Amino acid sequence: MVSSRFDGTDFPRWKAQMWHTLVRAGLHMYVHRDAQRPRDMPDHIWMDMDALDSSTIRLQLVDSIYESVMYEETSSALWQRLHDMYESPLTHVRHRSHRRLRCWHCGHEGHIRRRCFRRMRR
Repeated sequence: MVSSRFDGTDFPRWKAQMWHTLVRAGLHMYVHRDAQRPRDMPDHIWMDMDALDSSTIRLQLVDSIYESVMYEETSSALWQRLHDMYESPLTHVRHRSHRRLRCWHCGHEGHIRRRCFRRMRR
């Protein structure tokens, strides 16, 4: 279970904890953007599991955030909306390889212009 309800701060950590909660409950496949019902699963079971997934996520949100996403119909739409609202564009860069970054100031890899040590020395 997630240690605290999401209040708009530290989204990457909350998202990882929520993901593990969904995996543990066997509900993680419903939040994928391209989630599709398996052929052997009846529609009503798929919809029930998706509703269970959505409620699991919504129960871990503070009221103000809950109100902003309460009209999302599927868990994948809910997950994507939270991602769009709180995931900063640089969040993935910080957690992945910094070698892909290239500074526009000095041309070296591993940092961006704002954090360039050569620019800061001046």
